[in-house]
Formats: sequence, structure tokens, C-alpha cells
Amino acid sequence: MSETEIFNIVEKILKNECLVDSSLEISKQSKLIDDLFLDSINQLTLLSSLENHFQMVIEDTFDPPQTVGDIVSLIKKSI
Repeated sequence: MSETEIFNIVEKILKNECLVDSSLEISKQSKLIDDLFLDSINQLTLLSSLENHFQMVIEDTFDPPQTVGDIVSLIKKSI
């Protein structure tokens, strides 16, 4: 699966399940908290939805993803 395909899935989850404002432009550089305004509940929703969609487990890390691009890279490495 390409990074573009992964990005499109992440973007869809952010808009449909995490309720990111549809007027916000989402890019790989978008910061989850500062740009997309994800609170802790929405961050958990995002991770849970990604795990379900990609049938994978995202491990807890001391350096959690900060941007949409970080998430795309994490998923790309894991699938």
C-alpha cells in the first residue's frame, strides 16, 4: 500500500471519526494537536480506528506521533 493510499485513509478517519473540522486542510505536516485540535479522546479514537482498519497494533512509545505524516510513516512500517 502506498503512502498516498495510507494518507487518504488517515484523512478519512480524521474527518469522519475524529470529527476534524472539514474546513481544515489536512496535510502530512498537519500537527495532530496544534493544527487539527485533536484532544486525548480523539487521539485514542484515531489510534483505535487505525488499528481496526489496518488490522495491526500500534505500540505505545515514548515518542508518540505528532503529525499526520508521522502516523502515515508508522503505519507504512507496520504493514
